[in-house]
Amino acid sequence: KDEHKEILYYLAIRQYSNQRVACIREQSDRNIRKVRDTVIRKLRKSLLATLQERIKNKIPLTNIERDFLSEYGNNDGCTD
Repeated sequence: KDEHKEILYYLAIRQYSNQRVACIREQSDRNIRKVRDTVIRKLRKSLLATLQERIKNKIPLTNIERDFLSEYGNNDGCTD
């Protein structure tokens, strides 16, 4: 969603605080935090699926990708 892209841009690229983004968008900082968490959750889910597909196709992973899988994936690297 465009709203998600805008909030992610302000938080990640511009390094604005939640309060500053809330002022810009005329929303509460609580709402900004909720949207941020939703965006991050969706990105993690998408990345996890991609990495699991790479494992399935026997494509080597970088150390960072393996760390991500160990933190967010199941022990066998697959989800239900």
